[in-house]
Amino acid sequence: KSDVIFSNLNGPMNADIDTESRTAYFPCSQEIVVCNLQQNKIERRISNPLFNDLHSVNLNRNTGSLLVVSSGADKIVELDALDHVLWQWDAARFAEEHGLTGTPYSETVV
Repeated sequence: KSDVIFSNLNGPMNADIDTESRTAYFPCSQEIVVCNLQQNKIERRISNPLFNDLHSVNLNRNTGSLLVVSSGADKIVELDALDHVLWQWDAARFAEEHGLTGTPYSETVV
């Protein structure tokens, strides 16, 4: 039965599974797919304008927040249990603020 869920999710993923609630969090291209493994169904999909080419998602089991790596946006985003952004880290802004705007070969990257 789990093939129903997993056949709809393509590519390698860095998912997180909460074994207590039997819930899995799968990062897809533009959204996180939340699956109930006990009922073998997709519970919901989480999308956000900051999501682009998601790399991984990790559940903070103490707070219920999700830490999401958005590779396409060069950001790390934390969402609370209601999917609101708690904070975000922007790689491009960090690079600019710390003078990391070029490569050793003088190529501009930011």
